[in-house]
Amino acid sequence: AGTITDGTPGDGAATGLVSLNYSNSNYSAVTNIIHGGHTINNLNVAYTGSGQNTLTWNLNSLTASDSNTIYGAITLGSGSGTSRSTLVANTVSNGATVAKTLDNASITLNYGGILKINSRGETAAITGQTLDWTNNVETKNTNTSIVVGNTDGVSTGVTQRLGSLTLTGAARSLTVTANNDYILDFTGTTTLSHSALTGQTLDVTVGTLKLADIVEAGTDNKSLSKTGVGILEVKSGATVSYLGTTAITAGSFIMNGSSSGQDNWTVSNTGTTLGGSGTIGLASGKTLNVTGILSPGNSIGTLSVVGDVILGEASIFRTEIGATTAADRLAITGNLNLASLTDTLDLLSTLGAFDGSNYTLATFTGSRTDKFNLVLLDTVDITANAETGFIVGANTYKLVYNGDSNGSVQLVAQVIPEPASLALLALGGLLMLPGRKRGRKLA
Repeated sequence: AGTITDGTPGDGAATGLVSLNYSNSNYSAVTNIIHGGHTINNLNVAYTGSGQNTLTWNLNSLTASDSNTIYGAITLGSGSGTSRSTLVANTVSNGATVAKTLDNASITLNYGGILKINSRGETAAITGQTLDWTNNVETKNTNTSIVVGNTDGVSTGVTQRLGSLTLTGAARSLTVTANNDYILDFTGTTTLSHSALTGQTLDVTVGTLKLADIVEAGTDNKSLSKTGVGILEVKSGATVSYLGTTAITAGSFIMNGSSSGQDNWTVSNTGTTLGGSGTIGLASGKTLNVTGILSPGNSIGTLSVVGDVILGEASIFRTEIGATTAADRLAITGNLNLASLTDTLDLLSTLGAFDGSNYTLATFTGSRTDKFNLVLLDTVDITANAETGFIVGANTYKLVYNGDSNGSVQLVAQVIPEPASLALLALGGLLMLPGRKRGRKLA
C-alpha cells in the first residue's frame, strides 16, 4: 500500500489521515500529483510557509475501473497566516463515462484554500453535462476560492453540483470562477455563519453560481454582498431567511426564490442588475434602492417586492415586451418612487410585441411619486411622445400612469377608428353645427 507524505506521492492505496504539509524557506510553489488508484479517508493540504502548496488530483490516466476517491474530510489552507493551498480535482471524459472524485468528502477552505474542479486535463468534450457531487463546502476566513471549468478546456456549459455551503469568518469573501459558461450549483442549504457587523461577500468573477435555501446561524441578522461581474442566482422555490442587508455592487443577482422580513436591498453601479421572478420581502420601513438596473423576470416574468421601491439616480427599469399582454412586471406591495431626475424606463421589444395588446409594467399598492425622466424603446428616445402617443408598427401606444396611489404603469394601445366610422363622426359633427338664423328680432 502506498502513502502520500511531505509532497511525495506513492502508488497503491493510502488510508487514514493523509497530510501534505510542506515548508519552503524560498516560498516557492509545490505541486503534488496523485495518480493510479487511491482511496483516502481524510486529506489535509496545508503550507506552513507563505507560498503555495498544490495537490493535483489527476484523472487523466484513469480507466473506468481505476479511480481515486476521497472519503471523509478535506481541509485546504492553514489555520492562520498567508499561505495558499489548492486542491485540483480534475474531471475528464473517458468515452461516454465522466469520471470524477471527491465523493462524500466534506471540504473546508481555510486561509487561502482553493478548490478547483475540472480546471485542467479534459481529454474529451463534456459540453452540456451535469456532474453531481455530494460534497459539502465550508469557507473559513479570507481568500477562499472555488474554480470550475478551465480557460483552455474543450467543454462548455457544464453544471457542477455540490452539496451545502457554509460561509464563516467576519468580513470574508468566497470567490467563485466558473469558466467556459460553467455553472456551480449548490443543491443544499447555504448558511451565513459570520459576524453580522461585517457581512459575507460572494464574489462571482465569471460564470454562474446557483444557490438553494439561504439561512443564517445565530440570533443576529446576517448580511450578504454580491460582487464580481458573474451571475448569482437564488433558485426557484428557494427560501431566503437571513434578515440583514443585501448589497449588489456588480454583475447580476437573479432572485427566483422568496424572502421575508429582510433589511434594505441596494443595487448600485452602472450595469449592476437585479432580476428574477421571485419575491423580495422587506421588513416594515425598509426599501429596495436601485441606482443600477432593475430588470424583472428571467425572460418575461414578474418580480415581486414587499416594501418600497426607489429608482434612484441613473437607475434603469428594463422590461421586455412580448405578444398578447406579456411583459416583464414589477409588482410592489408598497410605494414606487420615481422622483430621481435621471431614471430611465427601457422598453425592449421581443417577437410579437406591440400587437395591439395592453401591457402592465408595474403595479403598486401604496403611492407613486413622479414619473420616469427618460423613456427608451429599443434604445430610441421616445420621451417626448411617450404619454401623447408613439407608433410601433401598425399600432399607436401611450405610456399611462394610472393613479397616484394603488395604481399601475401601463402601455395602452390607442384605438384608431375605421374610415367608415370617421365618416359617421364627420357627419355627426356637421349635424351638431348651429343652424342659420332666418330673421332678426326687431327692437
